[in-house]
Amino acid sequence: MKKGVILKHYLNEIIFRIDFETIPELIGENEEGINKFKNKIMASFPRTETIQQKSIDVTIKPDDLTSSMNKENLCWVFRNEENTKEISLTANNLILTYHKSVYSKFRYLLDDISLLLSAIKEYEINHIEFLGLRYINEINDTEINNNIQDYINPSLLNTNLLNDLQKENSDLIQIFSKLDFQQNNYILTLQYGFFNPTTDPNFEKHFILDYDCMNKQIINVDEVSDNLKNMHKLIFNKFDYSVTDNFISKLGETYESN
Repeated sequence: MKKGVILKHYLNEIIFRIDFETIPELIGENEEGINKFKNKIMASFPRTETIQQKSIDVTIKPDDLTSSMNKENLCWVFRNEENTKEISLTANNLILTYHKSVYSKFRYLLDDISLLLSAIKEYEINHIEFLGLRYINEINDTEINNNIQDYINPSLLNTNLLNDLQKENSDLIQIFSKLDFQQNNYILTLQYGFFNPTTDPNFEKHFILDYDCMNKQIINVDEVSDNLKNMHKLIFNKFDYSVTDNFISKLGETYESN
């Protein structure tokens, strides 16, 4: 089995996120504060939107419950021309989301992230509080979903339960599991199974493979890229563990190494 990057894939969403100490220039409704970041990324992410974040303050007193709506910081959203990539930036975090099939190779994702890191360094950030990288696979292949034991590592599947349901003529509404792993400073959460947002057993269920990796030991922006490479490798090692050769064969010659 080749390991590495998937060109044909079932990736529904990829999310990169960093949380940092508050950037004073982005607090409140100061729309001018975004210009340094905006000027760096506009060529690649020309579609813009500003969202007013709000919160509700609740005050509880004896025989009295009052609430008030408070204005908070602005959230700036940037998208590429095709609306397949989306950035959101607030005074405390930066998020890049890839939608559907836009992902092709990790180095292209890293290029976009490097652009964002270059832009965010226009502000003075002394400490990164959180780094996250998440790959969500939604397998919308009928052959795989109907014969899941042939495509997903049996160690992850409760095959006895699935077989018992068939014998009892019972309908499966949902089966979803969660595993947490730690390797050095990285914590990887794997969520997988047939997800169903309803209680209808006839709802078309797709198998989900969701890999969410985080690191809270990052100190500064310059450490992000190298850590992302490690996190990407850890995620794909778990992906390789999660699927069988039959699954990889479905991807054909498009499953390539970095």
